[in-house]
Amino acid sequence: MGSRWGGRKVSRNLALVLATYGDVCHLCGKPGADTADHLIPRSRGGTELQWLIELQRPAHRSCNSARGNRYQLPKTATETIDHRAFFDADAAGE
Repeated sequence: MGSRWGGRKVSRNLALVLATYGDVCHLCGKPGADTADHLIPRSRGGTELQWLIELQRPAHRSCNSARGNRYQLPKTATETIDHRAFFDADAAGE
């Protein structure tokens, strides 16, 4: 997978993510997030962007692990993203 993920820098990064976005898991919507989830997985080329706070969100360790290395679009608690419109337009050749 790559290098080990841990240490003081990672702890400071997690504190910054939680201070910026709060402790509500962006994946399940429940409080108590304890990890910083990379929206562009490090295993999928996100290593160059791994420290950008804009590309991280709070998540529970179990939710983060369950998502695996799939991409996740950022969204807010009140925003719902409907991807079907994008794919329907693409299929129609627009």
